Amino acid sequence: MNVMTRDVQTLFRTGISAGLDDGTLLGRFVESRDESAFEQLVRRHGPMVLAVCRRILANEHDAEEAFQAAFLVLALRGASVIPRGSVGHWLHGVATRTALKLRVASARRRARERSAAVAIDAAVAPWDDRRELAGLLDEELARLPARYRAAVVLCDLEGQSRSQAASRLGWAEGTVASRLARGRKLLAGRLTRRGVAISAGGLAAWLAGEVGASTLIPMPRLAALRPPTASYALAAGVGGMAGRGLVLVAVLAAGLGVLGTASASRGTPPVRPAAARDAAGPPPANAGMPLPADMSKGLSEEVIAQLPAIEEPEERVWILLKLAILQEKAARLDDARATLLRAVAAADEAEIDHRRIDVAAACARLGLHRRAVSIVARIRSRDNRHQAAGAIAEALAGDGGIAIADRIAGGLDEPWKSQALRIAAEKQADRTDIRGALAAARAIPEAYSRAVALTRIAAAELHRNGVDAAEILKEARKVAAAIPVDGSGDGGPSVRAELAGVLASSGSVADAKELASGIARAPWGDIARKNIAAAQAGRDETDEALETAGRIGDASWKGEALLSVVAAVARKGELARARSIADTIPDELCRLRALVDVARAHAQARRTREADDLFQLVRRQITVVRGDRRSVGTATAATASLASALAESGESDVALRWIRDEKAPLVRAWGLFGVWEGLMGRTPEVPRSAPLPGDLGPGEDLAVAVAGALAPNPTTPAARKPSPSFRGKLILFGTIRDGRTSGSTIEQMDPGGTGFETVLRPGDESTINSGRESPDGTRLAYNVARGRGDASREEIWLLTAAGDRRMLAAGGQVAAWSPDGTQLAVIRAKGRESRNVILDVASGRETPLPLPASDVVWDWSPAGTSLAVMGANPGRSFEHPTKGTYPLRQIDLFRPDGTGRIPLTSGPPLDSIAARFSPDGGRIAYEERRHVDGRVRHFAVVRDLAEGPPRDLFEFNQVYPGYADLRAHGQPCWSPDGGSAVWIVPRKRTPSSPRHPELVFARVATGKVDRLDLYDRGLDWVQAIDWR
Repeated sequence: MNVMTRDVQTLFRTGISAGLDDGTLLGRFVESRDESAFEQLVRRHGPMVLAVCRRILANEHDAEEAFQAAFLVLALRGASVIPRGSVGHWLHGVATRTALKLRVASARRRARERSAAVAIDAAVAPWDDRRELAGLLDEELARLPARYRAAVVLCDLEGQSRSQAASRLGWAEGTVASRLARGRKLLAGRLTRRGVAISAGGLAAWLAGEVGASTLIPMPRLAALRPPTASYALAAGVGGMAGRGLVLVAVLAAGLGVLGTASASRGTPPVRPAAARDAAGPPPANAGMPLPADMSKGLSEEVIAQLPAIEEPEERVWILLKLAILQEKAARLDDARATLLRAVAAADEAEIDHRRIDVAAACARLGLHRRAVSIVARIRSRDNRHQAAGAIAEALAGDGGIAIADRIAGGLDEPWKSQALRIAAEKQADRTDIRGALAAARAIPEAYSRAVALTRIAAAELHRNGVDAAEILKEARKVAAAIPVDGSGDGGPSVRAELAGVLASSGSVADAKELASGIARAPWGDIARKNIAAAQAGRDETDEALETAGRIGDASWKGEALLSVVAAVARKGELARARSIADTIPDELCRLRALVDVARAHAQARRTREADDLFQLVRRQITVVRGDRRSVGTATAATASLASALAESGESDVALRWIRDEKAPLVRAWGLFGVWEGLMGRTPEVPRSAPLPGDLGPGEDLAVAVAGALAPNPTTPAARKPSPSFRGKLILFGTIRDGRTSGSTIEQMDPGGTGFETVLRPGDESTINSGRESPDGTRLAYNVARGRGDASREEIWLLTAAGDRRMLAAGGQVAAWSPDGTQLAVIRAKGRESRNVILDVASGRETPLPLPASDVVWDWSPAGTSLAVMGANPGRSFEHPTKGTYPLRQIDLFRPDGTGRIPLTSGPPLDSIAARFSPDGGRIAYEERRHVDGRVRHFAVVRDLAEGPPRDLFEFNQVYPGYADLRAHGQPCWSPDGGSAVWIVPRKRTPSSPRHPELVFARVATGKVDRLDLYDRGLDWVQAIDWR
């Protein structure tokens, strides 16, 4: 191509570009690197950007460097400008932050070149009042809400008329006028609080004098902006700037708030949602900077070194997931994937499906698709499997994979289908595809998820100053109004609480308060008011926000509301007032976080002494809180927050020394995370423009693989075959399979754990709570609870081996059969008091037993001479370190008429429960809890009734080493030959793990223990067992 042709084409493109709006120009540059479009943006906004830099920087060369840097950021991060038409005020914010940082960097450079005294004078070179006002102006203008800043920048700094600004922004001219007036008023008020008395009119006049002051614009070198990665562009684009670029490189390396995490391993920079940008406020000086490789590696190794000392596997999962996120942000993708594989193992060790779900989503996001699918397939509960698949869809949608997320969501059960579709719609809105987001939201089947999606799309439209926010909010309110608020679910109240916050953000505070006042269900009314207060604080209506927060009853939600107010007041520079508000916060964690925010604001304002004093105060308060065992979580979270603020303020060495002296490994780990986030500028997790490539092979499809993993597990037992007796079979009462939360069955199985058969399924709303097999093995007596809540009722039924059923009595639980099979011992409990009766099976007649209300019948001896009763141990109790005081119990023997009490177990300090006679009646097996040195230990005990003291068969925690608070559930049973006693053990890897039922068979003669895992055989729960 000859020079003339090229110049003609350039001139043609430039001429066309001159008539295009900002959004179109930026789109051309972002999508096709159109240089003429970028040049037109420079010509259009360059005078304003250069004027900002000159106002803040006294040195002309520094101003030019800051100008170049601002447009370099636009070239690197143009995709993150949302909406694209907001280039002007976006550039103003970038230019202000860049110039302020360059001013500090230049002062430090001069300080190294001169003596300390001269350096100090140079750093605060004498400015005239005009320059000082200019610097303050741009700082405060950068802090204005986007809708007001846009109007001021276009009309007052770029000299646009109101009609031109309206056309540029897509607003009505009246909207521009009102927002311009409001912006000037807010700006004048903030300057007044900074010691510059000026009216809104005077401010407008002063600004008008600045327009046109900078017309000679140094054009950024576009050739330097072509490489695809930020790190390369920084090196190439600045390297040719005649040596003066060294300072600029230092500023950019310190981190520009709009840069985010630049990774050489990915091309297009990630897009940060508009809502997150606006909420974040001015970024710290080191915002968005990836850590040096050696530092991120060192912090990773320190965190991993804490893991062996953290006893709770669930906590290890959380730490590994957090570490993987930070490693990804630090552009250490391989390390992040390796960390996730460790998280998979930790989640399996914790035996908690919900942690597996979190790990599956993280694996999908980092391209470990095979691992994510395998996790879904290993989850037994159908409901949890679908939730895990939904989490994978949500993770992919967050990275721009909307199409595959929709395909995965289409095969899910509710509510996970609607939830995944909701997330996909919200991610479309984050990417400014409001029309597509609305279409997706309106197609969501479930009303709750549809209402939430519409509410959040309205919020996104509001943040981008879109004209459709009011109409979308109206539609969201209509959908939400159809969701009941007086039922048992939280859907209706929760969506109304969220709507209230968005309404307040739009300025409709009266409507928001009316909506909140109609929410009676706790805690959603308080949450609604918290959301309103946060919105008011975001609109600089701090007094109104304080009034709203004062009407919140719950301390934690009030604390969250006041935390928003503190942040808003601190952004305005009113740090004394922010501190006084922080001191009034009732919630401990919120108060500490607020004090940290105030300290951070002091540090950013270079008020070092005030910042240090507050940092020290928070450290002392954390030490006090950590001494209270109930506040460990508060101390851990506050430690992370303080460590992050210290690192942001340049005190990472102080933070690390403090954290490394901390004895608790969990606190050390989260403190290290805080330092890491502080060094990176607390960059939020941002979505990619597209998901990472996965590890599936050619022709493999992730959506198809997930659908295959959702296939139901074949664990449903066959129906029981006709038989004259239940003898020889283990009878399992109250079994639950496949993650159901209601409805239970009676099953039978061979003692070796095979041959499962369903004996009875009474109905989805029925729960079997107890049962016993008759001595001759031909009948089962069981208790069934039907319905829920106030409408629930209990019944005792009889089932024969032939399948015949009849109801015996209303209320009560089956305790034992009489040896001849004609009577049942039944317990009727109300609160902590019990009433024990003998029920005649043939006639239904009841005979009360004269036992104390604290006693419970457990069994009837085979000879018919004794009842085994669990009773109170008079005058004895145990002070548990965390559960308080409770009475100790013992096993007594009574005659069948309830008289003639003979204590069988007693002694300090033990608690004997859940007894069962052996088939020959010569022995009795029971569980005993012993309280020694503040610890509770659980033992399986057998006692020969004729020959002497009890004998321990085993300690439950020795059979299950490392498991939390392990104990038996309910009564044991005996093998028909009397050789073994059998207990149900709901093993829990951690206190928060689900119960996985097993049977423990203990040989009475030798104490040998065998375990039979029922969970691996498809059972989630077993309520009681019997064996004849």
